[in-house]
Amino acid sequence: MKRWMVALWCGVGAAVLVLLTAFGVRAGRAQREAHREVVRFEAVALRVPKLRDLEASLVKPAGGEDPPGGLTGRVSDAIQHAGLPAAALASLSPEAEVAVGSDGASAGRRRATLVLTGVTLPQVGAFLHTWAGMQPSWTTSSIDLSREPARRAVEGGELPLRAVIALECVFLKAGGNDQ
Repeated sequence: MKRWMVALWCGVGAAVLVLLTAFGVRAGRAQREAHREVVRFEAVALRVPKLRDLEASLVKPAGGEDPPGGLTGRVSDAIQHAGLPAAALASLSPEAEVAVGSDGASAGRRRATLVLTGVTLPQVGAFLHTWAGMQPSWTTSSIDLSREPARRAVEGGELPLRAVIALECVFLKAGGNDQ
């Protein structure tokens, strides 16, 4: 009877040892996976402030209204601050607001085409620099420069140009409704 009991206890011990080993392997895998997920979570948590800043820069002004003077006023201010003559603004053609995304997305996009005439390349650069500083939510999506043959070169030998600038603003609609 003693041998039978010893064999039984050895069998039970071996089974327990196999189970503990299997559970230990699984626990090790789970611990490594948990560590990887913690590292991923920390990486995402580091991005949250940047995403909040980006979201804040996309939000439309309260009530969805343009400030006094609208886009024309903002372009005129940028032209003035860049040191260009007011006559440089040949035209400004804003397009209608368009919903971006699908399924009732709460984002929108506005575009406008700006034409500057009789300007030099440094003046176009000054305007773009000023515009980017004054209106960071509006980006320049394209620029088409062409020489204006009807005008003479300005002082310093700079050729007069015609600049067609496409501006674009992508924004979140306040409260997710159409405004």
